[in-house]
Amino acid sequence: MKISIIVPVYNSEKYIETCHESLLNQTYPMFEVIYVDDGSTDRSKERLTKLIADQAHLQKSFKVVSQENQGVSAARNKGIEIAQGEYILFIDSDDYVSPYFCEKMLSIIEESQADVAMCNYHLVKTNGIYENHLPNISNDATMNQFEEITAARLSILAANGFRGFVWNKIYKASILKKNRFSTELHYLEDLIFNLQILNQVQKVVYTTESLYYYRLHEESAVQTFNEKQLTYLVAIEEAKKLVPKEIHPLIVANQMMAMVHFAGAANKVKQKTLYKEIKRDFQAIDKKVAIPFLRIDQKTVIYLSIFHFKLGCYSAQWLNSIFSSQLYNFIRTKYSKKTERNNKRE
Repeated sequence: MKISIIVPVYNSEKYIETCHESLLNQTYPMFEVIYVDDGSTDRSKERLTKLIADQAHLQKSFKVVSQENQGVSAARNKGIEIAQGEYILFIDSDDYVSPYFCEKMLSIIEESQADVAMCNYHLVKTNGIYENHLPNISNDATMNQFEEITAARLSILAANGFRGFVWNKIYKASILKKNRFSTELHYLEDLIFNLQILNQVQKVVYTTESLYYYRLHEESAVQTFNEKQLTYLVAIEEAKKLVPKEIHPLIVANQMMAMVHFAGAANKVKQKTLYKEIKRDFQAIDKKVAIPFLRIDQKTVIYLSIFHFKLGCYSAQWLNSIFSSQLYNFIRTKYSKKTERNNKRE
């Protein structure tokens, strides 16, 4: 068996058939699919079981395994444990893939004799329209190699890179079998996993061709603050331990934005102690080294947070990029003048 495809499933009844059909349409046939149902409370498992049972020839290569609800990391870990392929791919159950996904991902990792290969992907909006994640590069099947592992690290950390997801990457199974996803983290667990993997490999390649379709879901209003979200900040600290120090400013940039977001959420549900703790930690960060790594709208939020932390928290929720650009320039000018005045006083 060449490829094992691991698909964690949780309450994906609405999308699972599309995901399944995209796997049936693969041009490369030598793969197994491991659906790991993570205690779904809808009919996801039943639908999958029926889809496979209706086509007898699938029963050897498609399987559904179940576990009590433990989270996506535990589901992926179970898939890794039972995978038989030489290479491993991951797919999220509400997404789908190009018919050439397996064929082309296998081709670039085998031909290059790499340990990990990455691909570009499409962002699928709720109206069904999709766009290229990396629109400013050619969408072709050319295989490219990262000159060094640090470049690969930067690519999975940067917003304009291949990101820290596992579903747009193919891995040598021999490497993955030695690693597991953290079940203690509820956010950025795939980023941490990838950083761990990159510390153990010699060669990483990529293609700019978009082979994966990632659904964007409308965010519902948060009624209560879920403290599991704070594992994002724990993951950020873990990420710092896994990369060279010269990459830390990029991680700190993400950390600052997360702090503003979570402080705002804590304030909204009247968790004043937590809000004050996050505010204190935010104020202690060296922001100058990290701000250049932010987008224009993110810079606006951070500058607002420096002047008035609570206002910065509010701004993170409603600032759009056009207004952000104008407001950022205004704030930067005011900040520069204020700094000049303070320097003169000193």
